[in-house]
Amino acid sequence: MAAHTIHAGSSDVPDAYFFEGGSFEPLSGRLVHLADEVRLRPKTAGVFTVLLERPGHVISKAELVDRVWGGAAGDEAIAVCVAELRRALHEDSSAARLIGTVHRRGYRFLAGASTAPPQVPARHGHGGIARPRETGPPASWPARLEPGRRR
Repeated sequence: MAAHTIHAGSSDVPDAYFFEGGSFEPLSGRLVHLADEVRLRPKTAGVFTVLLERPGHVISKAELVDRVWGGAAGDEAIAVCVAELRRALHEDSSAARLIGTVHRRGYRFLAGASTAPPQVPARHGHGGIARPRETGPPASWPARLEPGRRR
């Protein structure tokens, strides 16, 4: 796979990635996770995009530098972006659920990720279509139990 720099307007960047508990729009930097919404800085969004492209695979620091900074950055720049991602995802490096550190090699996205929105399961018995709610007491209630009626 040929390396390419991540930037806004890139035609091969998907509109969104979906993962456990959230979604991410690479071009806008919009991250929604656990009902929180944040806009990531462009370089942080670039790092997250590269990680989401190959979930479960180790992404080397060298690849991140090439893809996000065009070859001109150091380990500190990557570490700052990863720390921002972890804050936005409500995790820390000692209890990583989504972004794992592979010592001296790079980082990996630990959960599954997809460019297809998650499927919402249909409700049983109604084919996923809600019926209008019935009002009033059920027909099987005896007259003495009807609301508003006293003995």
